[in-house]
Amino acid sequence: MQNCGFTPIDEWNFAELNSDDQHAKYFQITTKVFELLKKVHALSQKQDDFEFETISNFLNRLTFSIKALNLKYAYPTSRRIWLDLSESGFPNQLEFVALEKDIATSKDRTLELPTASIMARNLLDVMMSEYKQPVKLLKALGERTYLDYILQEKFFLPYTSGELRHLKTTRKAELFAYSFACYDFATNRPYIHYMTFENEEHYSKLPKVLEEKLEKAVKLEGGRATPLAVMASSLDESLDVLHPKTLKRLCLGPLYSRSMLNLWKANESDKSEMQIREIFSRLPETQDDFILFFSEELLFSKKQQIKQGGFLSMKQQLREIYEIDNLDPEAYDRKVSKLNFGVLLSHELMQNLTQEDKSKLNHFNQAKKYVYNNDGVVYGI
Repeated sequence: MQNCGFTPIDEWNFAELNSDDQHAKYFQITTKVFELLKKVHALSQKQDDFEFETISNFLNRLTFSIKALNLKYAYPTSRRIWLDLSESGFPNQLEFVALEKDIATSKDRTLELPTASIMARNLLDVMMSEYKQPVKLLKALGERTYLDYILQEKFFLPYTSGELRHLKTTRKAELFAYSFACYDFATNRPYIHYMTFENEEHYSKLPKVLEEKLEKAVKLEGGRATPLAVMASSLDESLDVLHPKTLKRLCLGPLYSRSMLNLWKANESDKSEMQIREIFSRLPETQDDFILFFSEELLFSKKQQIKQGGFLSMKQQLREIYEIDNLDPEAYDRKVSKLNFGVLLSHELMQNLTQEDKSKLNHFNQAKKYVYNNDGVVYGI
């Protein structure tokens, strides 16, 4: 795992979307990515399934967040959106930190500004009388539009809690599911989590104090891409009567498109990026397809074990023992029971791949391939 502290500014590895056209194109690409990803998961899950609902909701939140950033930088500012270049393709995590702060202060800030309709009328009056665009008024109108938007929607933030739901009653305990997500500051990528856990006290609805304890513990552990076994064990230790049974994580990225790669110099030390540049060069210049790599980590409990309590404590505690795949080096490194890779790309891009391409792209040969056509239909191959 990379250093979880903030990266010094002189070491940030990002590109800036430096025009309205680039902003519009990036928003168009990411919106398409998130919509197609929902179709990918619909292929393997029932659409009324809570897990599918969780993924869809967080992908919608990601779309709202990217749109909010697009609106934020639509009016004149000192800079534009920063895209991370370290095998990500998504905005730098500081953009999401700033969005969270903007949301916290947006209500007070709107009280200091006229409404958008009043500013629009003032803008028209000035343009009609002075025959020029009033930059200061345009900036204020853009800020008001952005603030009005972030007051209305639910967004994907550095940490985003989801929903708690009771799934079923078993002979031993009540089974619940809880969802949450984070935008990891070490990798600059979004991560969506789905956890099931048992409540040994047979509450079909958790008492408020226990629900608050769950939310606090998950926020503490789930605000970054901690190895799943570490996260689950920490939650199991801190939650006493709640025992995580399975924990699934969807990891998005890296994301590549021709227009995005054109924003920065080729990284010759990254063989996967260089090969993707070569692949895109074979397509018509007007075509801006994308390729998204993603992975799914799964951790499950293999048994429970009674452990002695802490120092000077006679209390015995029931603890989960989690399965770790010792045969797959990467799964072992990530501390998971199972690791699956996926890749989403266009039909035309898939047809243009050679065997050499496939061998040079990270995890491509072992990944499940999902292909989309011009009509937005997604199918697995």
